[in-house]
Amino acid sequence: MFPCRIMSARSEAQRLLKLAVGGPTAAACIAVYFGYHAIVGERGALSLLDIERRINEVQVQHDVLREHRLRLELRAAQLKQDPADADLLDEYVRALLHVGRTDEIVILLDADAG
Repeated sequence: MFPCRIMSARSEAQRLLKLAVGGPTAAACIAVYFGYHAIVGERGALSLLDIERRINEVQVQHDVLREHRLRLELRAAQLKQDPADADLLDEYVRALLHVGRTDEIVILLDADAG
């Protein structure tokens, strides 16, 4: 009977050791898995920072385009006045048709500079 007790005590110790080590190890593996994906994953913290950066870039681009649209609307409103602004109308037609008088000197400026 004595050897059976040793075998059962040993198997009981092994079972307890497996429970003591296996449970926390599995929990640690699960925590590492979810932690990794919370930081690096498709919807993780780093992804969130990249999305916020892209949103800021698009917002700046949106503001520039809105300002450009407002300038064009103002210019269109000046052309629609009755009577239209003669100087503005002359400038617009010349730029559109690429024409000028023979006694004029035309200096083209970069549109982004002004």
